[in-house]
Formats: sequence, structure tokens, C-alpha cells
Amino acid sequence: MSLRISSGYSYTQFLSGIRTNQYDLTKSQAQISTGLRLLRPSDDPGATARVISLRSRIAHNTTYSDSVTDGRTLVDYGASVLQDSSELLTEIRTLIIESMNGTLSEDDRKSLGAEISFLRDQMVELANSRIQGQYIFGGTNTTSPPFSETSSGGTKYVSYNGNGDLQKVPVGEGVDIPINVTGSSVFSKNEATGTGFSGLTGLSGGTTADFGTGFEYVEVKHDSTTAPGLAAVGVALVNGGADDTIIGDGTLVIDSVAGTISLGGETVSIPQVAGPESADVVVMTASGAEVHLDMTGWTGADSTSVVTGAGSVSIDGTTYTPIDFSETDLELKNSATGSVVHLNLSEVSSAGEELVQFKGTVNMFDALQEVVDALENGSNLKSSEVVDRLGMGLDELDRNQANLLGGIGVLGSRSVRMTNSLSRLEGQTLELEGMRSDLRDVDFSQAVLELTQAEQRLELVQMSGNRMISNSLLNFMR
Repeated sequence: MSLRISSGYSYTQFLSGIRTNQYDLTKSQAQISTGLRLLRPSDDPGATARVISLRSRIAHNTTYSDSVTDGRTLVDYGASVLQDSSELLTEIRTLIIESMNGTLSEDDRKSLGAEISFLRDQMVELANSRIQGQYIFGGTNTTSPPFSETSSGGTKYVSYNGNGDLQKVPVGEGVDIPINVTGSSVFSKNEATGTGFSGLTGLSGGTTADFGTGFEYVEVKHDSTTAPGLAAVGVALVNGGADDTIIGDGTLVIDSVAGTISLGGETVSIPQVAGPESADVVVMTASGAEVHLDMTGWTGADSTSVVTGAGSVSIDGTTYTPIDFSETDLELKNSATGSVVHLNLSEVSSAGEELVQFKGTVNMFDALQEVVDALENGSNLKSSEVVDRLGMGLDELDRNQANLLGGIGVLGSRSVRMTNSLSRLEGQTLELEGMRSDLRDVDFSQAVLELTQAEQRLELVQMSGNRMISNSLLNFMR
């Protein structure tokens, strides 16, 4: 028995053929217009899944690249600031060396001190640099200045208010790179090596370890002078000894034959008793401590007598402790700064302001302040004593500059590493985008060919359908 095909079935097949080829034609047109091979997940489920995975990896790489780019900007800016700081410190160092010239006058040194003070303020500004509203040397505390200035006992100090934590940026899965150095590591690194004394008064360190950072001034104050043997030869102390600086005992020798007077230091000629110079004859000990003598009533007799100066010490300028020469470990505390020093008083010989330096802990700004204080010379130091203090400050500056240079090297190496990471990420991104393009993007030559084929198939279907419809029973009966 023969199989009979109904007209309804033929029409259905005809419509199906038109729709299928129209779909193919529309798909090819869409691929060409969008440049994409995958227009919907059903086009190639396996390829679509891989494209989604690649897109996620590309997005991660882009995020890492943006992070590295922003981080490198901060690293390079920090290195630039440290380089500027190092160059400024070199300029300051030149001025300090100049100020150590023994031929300079007091006014010359004060002028240099004013210039260094101005440059010190510039250094503080550099240490408080910020970019994009963030302070770069405060560790992870980026909202407030890392360094601030305080004052204690009339002396200026700079303290670090940041923390020791590092800011980091991700450069890969589980890989971070620090983008900063802390201010405490480049401007105020603590590398304590002990306590140093300027040697002005004879103070030295006690037997117990000290505690503190930076520097302190310990005042050795002259309280009184006694010289009971001088009255016998008509010699008195000027102003009752109020102008003296001697601490401890000294042997005063008056030699009438030689016409001289000495206290262990430079021998002084005795002026004419009737002359005005005899009203205030200054004699010094070997350590430079002074005793002022009124020789107007001198009888002309020889004399060898003991002159004794009593004194006291203070670290805060408020609380004074009488000097006991048997004390070898006197503890002094400065509540304002938190410093604790232990002093050996057995060799104290002169009143004055003793610079006590916690070696290896003086930050860059306080070392500069030491230099400024010495050049301003409010304590009336001798030229040699000023030079000694400048040398102490210079040692700490050199140490701090070495830390600065170390910070520049650290940031420089991080910048190179971030540049390499960025190149790696960009290379990976290009490779991933190529893989995604192979899966997702259309091959235009192939798409045009498929479009042409779809057009031809559609035309053939339409032609064959027309013929089939024209051969209907109605047409046959005409």
C-alpha cells in the first residue's frame, strides 16, 4: 500500500523550513553586526562556561593591575619625598660643617642657626607629606600628621604619632606588596647605643641603665661659694659668690712675689689693687669653672686656700637635687618627656647646662634642634664647647641620613617589583583576552559564508514552497 502525504503536512514542512533558514540567516546577521559568535548560552554551552571563567580571571587581573598602578604612584611619591629630604639634609650638613669653623663670630653662628632652624621646619613638612589626602609616612594611620612638635622646658621636640604597620596592595592571589615606609624607620629610627654627655660640667653616666629617646638638658646650678681662708688676706668673693660657676673644691694660690693668682687653670696676673680691674678678678679651674674675686682689699700677703662651690642638678628646671659627690647613680626623671637618667656626680666641677643625648635614638628633627640650640648658644658656651655639641648633633644626623637612604632603596626596589608585576598582569590579561576571543568572537569570513548559505537555502525553500502550493487541487481543477 502506498503512503499518502497530506497537504497539511507539506505546509507544515514548508513553514518549518522557512523558519529554520530565517533563524540561521538572522543568527549570521547578528554575529556579523555584534562581532560575537556566542549570542546566547545555548549557542555553545561548553564555550560559554569557559568564556565566563575567562571573564572572571580578566576582571581579577584588571583589579590587580589597577591596584598595582595606584600603589606604584604612592611608592614613587614616597621615594621622591625621601630623596628631597636627603638632599635637604645634605645642604644642612654643609651649613653645620661651616658653623664648626673656629673663626666664626657669635653673630655668624646665630645667623647659621636661624637658617638651619628654617630648614628643620621644611624637613618636618616633608615628613608630613601626603598624597590624595593621605599622609604617607604614618604607617596605616593616614588621616593625621605623623610628626608633631611639642615643647618641654623651653626646648622643642618632635614626636612620631603614626604606627609601625605597612600599607599593602594585592598584586596577585595571596600576594601583597608594601607601598610605604614608616616615618619611625626613616626619620626617627631607634638604634639605642647608650647615653652620651657633652662634658661641660663633669657629669657622667651612673651605673643603672637610662630610659628615653632624643636628648635632655640637665642643669647643674651653682648655689654658693665658700672660701674662709681668703678673708685673712683681705680678698672677698664678688657678690658673695653669686657669679661663680665652681662646683666642688679648688685650691686658690695667691703668689705675691710673682704677682699672680691661680685656681688650677690659667694663671692670672694680679691687677693694681687701686685699679678698677681688681674689683672683679676672674680665675678658672682646669675644667673652666670660674670664681670672681674682689682684690681691692688685698693685703699683699701670699695665700693658699680652699675654695668650695656647692650646687644642685635638675632635668626639668623645676626640681633640684643638691650635689653629693659620693653619689654615683642619682636618678632624675622628666615627667614631661618620660626620660629617666642616672648620673655620676663624683666628678662634677662646673655649673652649666649639660647636654645628655640618648645615642642612636635622636630623631632627625631633634638632632637639628640640638644643632640650632648650640648655635644660638643661650648657655654662653665657649666656642670649643659649641663645636663639641655640633659634633654630637652631626653624628645623629649622619645616622638618620643613612636610614633615609635605606628607605629610598626599599621604595625603589618595591617600585621595580610593582612594575614587573604590572607587566606580568598585562601579559596575562592579553593572553586571557585572546583565549576568550577565540571562544566568543566571530570569524567574519566564516560568518559571511554562513550568511550567504542561509540566504540561498531560504530562497530555495521559498521557491519549492511556492511550487508546492501552486500544485493544489484548486489549481488543478481550473
